[in-house]
Amino acid sequence: MIYYIVAILYFADPYVPHMIFNKEINFFNEEVCKKYIKNNGEHLQSTIMRDFGHLKIESFSISCIDQETHEYYKGFYKKRKGTQT
Repeated sequence: MIYYIVAILYFADPYVPHMIFNKEINFFNEEVCKKYIKNNGEHLQSTIMRDFGHLKIESFSISCIDQETHEYYKGFYKKRKGTQT
């Protein structure tokens, strides 16, 4: 199975999660993905703050997500925004 990095941002108002998927790098198992996040966590965090720091972020987390779950959430967000899946 393929895994991607996902950042989940919680904005201060409204307190709703927003998922950002990084598909530029993919992993063939979850363990390697988690190790990458552990080894590059500071860089990933600073990139999020650089790109989204102007928004009121309450908190955020970075983790791994498998391809099937990614497809589910991609469809979920498209439906929520009112676009076709």
